[in-house]
Amino acid sequence: MLKIITIALLVLITACSTHIHLVTEGYSQQKVTQIRQSLIDSGYKVTTESIVIPKEFPNSVIAVNPSYRSFSTIENLRQLLSQLTAEPAVERRFGQGRHFYTANNIGLYLRNPDFVTEDRMPPYLRTQYCKKGDANLEFKSNGEFILEAERLVNDDYVLEYSNGKWQLANRMLTLHLENGTVAKFVKDQQQIETHQGLKPADVFLPKKENEAMKQLSCKFLIIYMD
Repeated sequence: MLKIITIALLVLITACSTHIHLVTEGYSQQKVTQIRQSLIDSGYKVTTESIVIPKEFPNSVIAVNPSYRSFSTIENLRQLLSQLTAEPAVERRFGQGRHFYTANNIGLYLRNPDFVTEDRMPPYLRTQYCKKGDANLEFKSNGEFILEAERLVNDDYVLEYSNGKWQLANRMLTLHLENGTVAKFVKDQQQIETHQGLKPADVFLPKKENEAMKQLSCKFLIIYMD
């Protein structure tokens, strides 16, 4: 009996010290609230994130750091998600990149399997070999984006950040920056040469030169490396 109680306490303590980052797509607000509350009732700290789920992700993903070893927590989450979404959860481990979790932080990526749209944005894009400057674009599911761009100041490069709203329709990406700058890109699918050979990529080609922000005259892309 004492052993059973000890194990139960250990599971509860692990849950209480675990921070869940909840990312959803295609679920109603009522369903998201239900999932969030169920996680909280199970003892987890929960933060709802507004980042975009990569299109190559399965519909239910438990994302942890490669060194994460609380297998009982992963199994508990797997069972809970099965009850909440009826989708089998897939465990993924990330050691680098934008979807990266450390220590007792876990990412839950939940997509409604009935949610279908052709115009979906990847979570981020970057420039490649652009002489006008390097930049990254990070897209949020609430229609906002963050532009990270390099600028030369006193013979040194510094990072500058800009915010705005994005819209993708009929393969046309439109960025509206808070400073009034507007940039348009045409979405294309291409095969890009990498150190692992040709890989598929989403490439966004600028419609015209952008005088207000030169980095927005570059093409942006994301390469899918499996």
